[in-house]
Amino acid sequence: MEAHQPFDPLKFIRALNKAEIKYLLIGRRALAFHGAAVQTVDYDFFISYEKETLRLFLELCDRLGMEVSPFGSDDPAKSYKLSVYLEGEKIDVFRAKGYSMKSGGSVTFDEMWRSREVIKLDGGAKLNLPSLECLEKTKRIRLSPKDVEDIKYIRELIMRRDRPPPA
Repeated sequence: MEAHQPFDPLKFIRALNKAEIKYLLIGRRALAFHGAAVQTVDYDFFISYEKETLRLFLELCDRLGMEVSPFGSDDPAKSYKLSVYLEGEKIDVFRAKGYSMKSGGSVTFDEMWRSREVIKLDGGAKLNLPSLECLEKTKRIRLSPKDVEDIKYIRELIMRRDRPPPA
């Protein structure tokens, strides 16, 4: 009997990079990587809406033995959100050209991709994060109580980043 391997987020991120999939880690995980003292147990990604990106992503999930469940449709190409499962771990993957914010305006994948920040993880793996400004926009899509709390953390991180150094 084959032993089940627990979800390895670093392995997943390396696989995304190797497959040259345009992705961004979003949500509270991204906020934590930006330096906020927040906790979360889930992973949320935003991938390019392009058909080729979806094809590459579905192939990757198949190779890794991940189950893909489209939201609102049986066809992943018609779904703006995919839930991906492996060993009890659920990853939410959003794919759309953009989303409207409840506070007005919108945020697009292309905007987030252009302004992304790339950080190096252990072993040299690269992780794509939205800029703090774009991450704040993603929090304004739903504006849940947790999102409002996260926006406060983001504003503080932006203030710290933009504060002039002491003389």
